Amino acid sequence: MRIPGDGKLSEKEFDIKPSRDLVQPKSTIEIEIIFISLMPRKYDMVMVVDIDGVGQDMFSLPIKAESEVPLVKIEPMK
Repeated sequence: MRIPGDGKLSEKEFDIKPSRDLVQPKSTIEIEIIFISLMPRKYDMVMVVDIDGVGQDMFSLPIKAESEVPLVKIEPMK
């Protein structure tokens, strides 16, 4: 599983666990996607599933998100 367009190594914003696994017929596995935004922006991406020996992009799951910078206000102590 992968997210096309996600950065490389230290620039990756999505971490998929497990990124590879063997799933038996009629069974399920739990997938965790960790999102760590590096900059404020809107995300309109997909996670795709490649199947070794069969093909790439066999299934896709849309991912939509928006990251914002929080407003920080500093006031003097009284």
